[in-house]
Amino acid sequence: MEKSNSIHDVFSTNTIPLNYIERNIDSIFIENITHGNHVVVYGSSKQGKTSLRKYNLKPDEYISLNCINTWSLEDVFKAILKAVGFVQDTEVKTQKTSKASGGFNFWKVKADVANERQVARIGKVLEINTQDPNDIVSVLKESGFDQKIISIDDFHYLSEEVQKSFSTALKVFHDNSQIKFLITAVWSGDRLSILNGDLQGRITAINADVWSQADLRELISVSESLLNIKFDENAINDLIEKSDGFVHMVQAIAHNICSQEGIFRTLPIFKNIGASTSIEHECLLYVNASSSRYRRLFEELCTYTSDTEHDLYRWLIFILVSKIEEKYLKSGLYYKAIYRLLEDNHPNSSTFTGTTKRKFRSLLEKIVEVQTKINISPIVFDYDENVEKLEIVDKSFLLWLKHQEKDSLLDCIDMSHM
Repeated sequence: MEKSNSIHDVFSTNTIPLNYIERNIDSIFIENITHGNHVVVYGSSKQGKTSLRKYNLKPDEYISLNCINTWSLEDVFKAILKAVGFVQDTEVKTQKTSKASGGFNFWKVKADVANERQVARIGKVLEINTQDPNDIVSVLKESGFDQKIISIDDFHYLSEEVQKSFSTALKVFHDNSQIKFLITAVWSGDRLSILNGDLQGRITAINADVWSQADLRELISVSESLLNIKFDENAINDLIEKSDGFVHMVQAIAHNICSQEGIFRTLPIFKNIGASTSIEHECLLYVNASSSRYRRLFEELCTYTSDTEHDLYRWLIFILVSKIEEKYLKSGLYYKAIYRLLEDNHPNSSTFTGTTKRKFRSLLEKIVEVQTKINISPIVFDYDENVEKLEIVDKSFLLWLKHQEKDSLLDCIDMSHM
């Protein structure tokens, strides 16, 4: 008897979906993560970064942690130690030693406030400076973790300063151990090698955003085999075209088509479906499901600062939604270009000074921090200080923007008094 699959498992977006397909990036990922390089997987949220790791690596081959925007470099190192199995005795009063991989017994870590160092025990007392990557490498090697992978998700939430410090630490790990780092972020490129040129040749960047039309057709074909169905070809062509390479949208709408046709598991008898589905309507429903989040983002940004004279965040949103073509929104916008548009459109641009220019740059540099504070997750905007470029790192936002009336968006950011 053939296995019966649920549509939830086939089109899953929170675990490895049964219709997972191997793309070109899978072989690149395996080749590099197993033969010496650190790997950065970048791309928009919901484009398969986590599935790439879970599909290609066994659970016992890596540890994983998610970054928090308030973390320092030392916090990152402490999180790594805790994920491996180290504990601080400020958290555990009494603890028996336990067997660890490599045959070591360990418990730990006691803070020595006087010299700001930590004391760890792995069969013996070790001093660990939790700000020094050399110490972290040493203690991980002694704990038997020398040939495993450390996966760090949401790396983009760390401050630019911490990212830069960590890029320096990566070289230490590469040169002094077999430990590999797998870093995921919503950037549009390899920012770590820009932060630290010494990582050239030591780190491989993989773009998870690349979903070709052929990839998406294969995804649908695998789904059809798993469920014993056939989607209407015109409907699928329309869906793939409108998705603009956003796989989460394809998965969600394919799931909805099945549900609307009363299909929830593999059918015992083959069936054609989707001929009567309006893909335009389904796409509109999909993008509008995020309307409240994006509108709240606009509203919160517009009122975030006390800069009532120039309202710089409000004018940034105005420029993004009304003055820039879609192709430039996709590729990113440089600070100088945005500021020129600000000067051209702001009614009080004659009062702009050097201070205004510096303030605007500072607001762009803080845009990830601001989105985190107002609970926008995943983030929509990212700013690369190295090249002074604002990027939209949420593909669903671009799709949503395409389906909105400009007047409605302007009402949302309230330009009436400008």
